[in-house]
Amino acid sequence: MQIEKIDIGIIGAGPAGLSAGLALAMNGHKPIIFEEHSVVGIPVQCGEGISDKVFLDFPILKDNRGFLLRKFKNTKIYFPGNYAVFGDTHAYMIMRDKFDQFLAKHVERSGGRILTNSRVIDVTEKKGGVQIEIEKEGKRQLFLSSILLIAEGPKANIAKKLGFETPEMIRALEYRIQGEFSDTMEFYFDNEKYPFGYCWIFPRKEETNVGIVTTAKNRKEILDNFLKERNISGKIIKKIGGAIPKKGIVKRLATEKIALLGDTGGFANPLFYGGIRNAMFSGKIVADIINMQLKNREKIDLRIFEKEVRKHPFTSEISIKCHNYFYTSSVKFQEKIGKLFNETYINRIENKEILKYLLKLATNPTLIKNPRKLYLLYKGFKLARDYGF
Repeated sequence: MQIEKIDIGIIGAGPAGLSAGLALAMNGHKPIIFEEHSVVGIPVQCGEGISDKVFLDFPILKDNRGFLLRKFKNTKIYFPGNYAVFGDTHAYMIMRDKFDQFLAKHVERSGGRILTNSRVIDVTEKKGGVQIEIEKEGKRQLFLSSILLIAEGPKANIAKKLGFETPEMIRALEYRIQGEFSDTMEFYFDNEKYPFGYCWIFPRKEETNVGIVTTAKNRKEILDNFLKERNISGKIIKKIGGAIPKKGIVKRLATEKIALLGDTGGFANPLFYGGIRNAMFSGKIVADIINMQLKNREKIDLRIFEKEVRKHPFTSEISIKCHNYFYTSSVKFQEKIGKLFNETYINRIENKEILKYLLKLATNPTLIKNPRKLYLLYKGFKLARDYGF
């Protein structure tokens, strides 16, 4: 079988693979992205919410916002007892398929290639690079690439074959429902009802995404009950589900020639499990490393990717610690947190307001007995707000 030599190979045309491909192509390289599906961005497996900060991180997104549905200036987080805490978190609902297709278009315009209907079935490290075997339209093809970036999603079949540790996963289920049932993005936490997760209500235009992420196996039953509790009775247009990294990035992200990106490497926030922005960060960081090494005519070594990634706040151990503490805390604890800050914009608490809440804490022995963990929650939720989606 004839082998085609290529510059850089990337598995997966999601936000991680596309961001890496775009950053490489814009620097004159010719990456090839292998995408198993026939159309980039389909099927959609996403809540479709994204922070507006992504436009600062990736300025090219400002060129065309045809993938945007609506903007929100705040979010609501509900705790047991129906207590609501507000946040000035500016975010968008996007059409995820259009978002991915926008990135794909710019990859190709910049000189990269995207091969759809191309399922990678085997990868072998060799002296001359990395051999990639794909199946396209029933035919096998071989490619030899100097390096390989793996952004194949949470299943991580190729990463497993290569001996990489894969992320611990949690599963989500979402309904797209006819009608709008909120005026902003809403999150519902309850450690008894939704173990290690939450339910959400994300309004689109004339439709709403309602979903659940949890370790509970009867997630469909729980989600159906949630719809009844919230009086959401619109027609279900679409059902989607999938796995999401649960506890952050894996310990080993790279060898000399291979790096893991996006969900494959565990690039999702451990508190809210959002992954689009973090996936794009992973792609940009590894592309910057490759661009720098090639520019300086250095030997390519992707192992530096691990060190560079861990310099960024979104990979902080604080997020993991916050995950462990928050999701193992009692419902009573969650309820008291909600009651303390009920109807409050949490990020607006400053000056004299801080003193008022400190006094409230002082009179609540359950909350004040471990001030370090309260501070951990504050830091973890702040990181989730800034880097969570």
